[in-house]
Amino acid sequence: MTNIRVSTVSTIDQLVKCQHIRSVAFLSTEPYEEEFDGKDLEMVAHVLVTENDNPIACMRLRHVTSEDGGTIHWGRLAMAPTLPGKLRMVTLNLIAKYVDNYSLKKGFHRAIGEVADKRLMKFWNKRGFQLTGDNPIIYGSREFWPIEKIFGKTAKALEIKDGNVNFRTSQQLQ
Repeated sequence: MTNIRVSTVSTIDQLVKCQHIRSVAFLSTEPYEEEFDGKDLEMVAHVLVTENDNPIACMRLRHVTSEDGGTIHWGRLAMAPTLPGKLRMVTLNLIAKYVDNYSLKKGFHRAIGEVADKRLMKFWNKRGFQLTGDNPIIYGSREFWPIEKIFGKTAKALEIKDGNVNFRTSQQLQ
């Protein structure tokens, strides 16, 4: 039986697991300096996904600003290249739910990111992200289109307390 767990990184060991996933996912096609940009310890939270305690995916959440309710950058999403297609979608959905909840619970008003893959743009559109209208950011030969999501006052976050799952509005979480 598969046991998939999504958690916020709290140890150096877990951070190294995130860096390993990013390395195997991206370093064959991207320069080291682009993937490891020196921002992994600057006002960030890393999210790690494990399957039966083995790292399979990660994402970096970076606090950008506190102005206007706060902005968080969702980025550096990486999955193990050997992850089967069906498990990739399950994992992507779990990460999206987790970071959405994390952002709401921390009180952020806006999430930003960049997308190069049109399939992922469709995925993030379904979760409330829109293109910002800004020009794409160019890394190597790839274009990364800026996206953003504004959390509404009635947005809901998942709260797990004493084994019970409840949905709370962002106003109730503050």
